[in-house]
Amino acid sequence: MGNVVNSTEDDMDKWAQLEKERQSKIAKEIKRQQTEDLGAALDSQPSENQKRARVKTFKGKGEEDITKVLLSRKAGLDDFVVEKYIGQGAYGKVMKVKHKGNKQLYAMKMLEKSYIKKHDQILNTFTERGILVQLNHPFIVSLQFAFQTAQRLYFVMDYCAGGDFFGFLRIKKRFTERETRFYAGEIALALECLHRHKIVYRDLKPENMLLDKTGHVKMTDFGLSKNLGNDDSMKTFCGSTTYLAPEVIVHE
Repeated sequence: MGNVVNSTEDDMDKWAQLEKERQSKIAKEIKRQQTEDLGAALDSQPSENQKRARVKTFKGKGEEDITKVLLSRKAGLDDFVVEKYIGQGAYGKVMKVKHKGNKQLYAMKMLEKSYIKKHDQILNTFTERGILVQLNHPFIVSLQFAFQTAQRLYFVMDYCAGGDFFGFLRIKKRFTERETRFYAGEIALALECLHRHKIVYRDLKPENMLLDKTGHVKMTDFGLSKNLGNDDSMKTFCGSTTYLAPEVIVHE
């Protein structure tokens, strides 16, 4: 038992160091983008006046402001190189892709328009996109680009190299108390962010909890979420049958 605890503490220390390095890289990137390079990155051939305007706009601003501008950039399928197939969702495939411009890795979710229309999932799709754009939280997947073709919708999101929590749990078998507190705390913080924005998740399960390369949780898949707004009613029967109580599924 002592070896298990020591191993866990080593893992936690390692994750903490990796997270510290990640935050340092983010800070350096923000600082870089607050200079003339940001103007060049957002406009392939900017004038000197445009460069100065870009720098003035972002001077003293942080990651959230830069993210908003990056989200507003136009992107298309030709801007990405597909590296490999990641998985199959309810309404489309998920691929690992690399952006040709910034060389960053992303997860590209491809949704078939015909399938969405046939199964009456238009509202859910718009809801998911709206939630992803609205939220900015370290334990929730962020939408980086969104575009469409005649046949498909494309959501380009953070790439989580650690896979999903279900696969991690299957390999690890069990967690120590400290590990359980660690992951439960991150999931609780993600849910708290959703509730603060009046969003009910409605599909909490290990398959929807991803792990980034540093071992932190990233909540994903908001297709069943409900954005309450002025309407606080929730009458739709939804969820994954695997995680529903038997008495909810069986009606006598």
